[in-house]
Amino acid sequence: MRNLYVVLVTIVAIVSLLGNYLLYHRYSSQRPLFTVNGQVIRQKDLDDRLDYMYAVPMLRQMIYTDLVLQEAQKEGVMPTEADIEREYDQINRTSPRLIVDQQKVDPTLALFKQGIRGQLALDNLRTKGVQVSDQEVEAYYQAHRAQFTLPTQASEIIVVAADEISAETAKRLLENNVKPGVIADTKGLRVIGINAQGAGLLPEAVGQQLINAKPGEIREVKYGNQYLIAKVHDISNQGVPSLDQIRPQVEQAVKLAKAPPDQKILNDLVERAHIVADSDKFRDAIPPAPGEQVAASSQ
Repeated sequence: MRNLYVVLVTIVAIVSLLGNYLLYHRYSSQRPLFTVNGQVIRQKDLDDRLDYMYAVPMLRQMIYTDLVLQEAQKEGVMPTEADIEREYDQINRTSPRLIVDQQKVDPTLALFKQGIRGQLALDNLRTKGVQVSDQEVEAYYQAHRAQFTLPTQASEIIVVAADEISAETAKRLLENNVKPGVIADTKGLRVIGINAQGAGLLPEAVGQQLINAKPGEIREVKYGNQYLIAKVHDISNQGVPSLDQIRPQVEQAVKLAKAPPDQKILNDLVERAHIVADSDKFRDAIPPAPGEQVAASSQ
């Protein structure tokens, strides 16, 4: 019995030592990642560099966002989901490439839309109580028409086909108005998205052939060893919408031009806020009060 006890204790000790060894090499900040000519780069070196470059500015932005959203909720100017979707659609209409690039690091666009929420809330706080006249709106529209110019954009679905047979399949599916998700699940086909030309996903020469198609028309373009098949739904030409079409957008632009700047609102929120750092490591992420900013800039 005693021998069995000794064996069990020995096994437990070995397992414990092995577990600690594995934990060290997986989680310890001191574990080596690389050795370069005898110089060790440890996990802590990487963590410290990432914290210095990204953590503090990111945490500061998160603090600002929380302050803005809390104040917007308190003041009754929190943007609605409909407001966020309208702003998203506007960005997609005028700068689709921005959304394509964002999806590379934020596939669901959850953080992107949270950023839209924060910016709209800040704009609402800035413009709360700001009044504009019809004359001011008209004058601003006439003086800043270029600001409201919409680029030419084709709303289309583009399918990449691996060969001629797949290309014919894609044409047939598009003719029958099959949903993009179904097409993407078809062997030999890949859907590269809506408004691909405006987003800069296609070579200009290829995109121009597609954007010149008529609404409802299906076009095929040979591209390398593949085929691009596109069905154009509608085309929006470049131009400036009439004031009646975009009056709320122009009114907001006029209000923002008259309103206090972003930093003024943020400074006021920081000055009234009670922010506690639970970790000394990230204490520098707390935004400085306006008085501290002035002192720092004068040194």
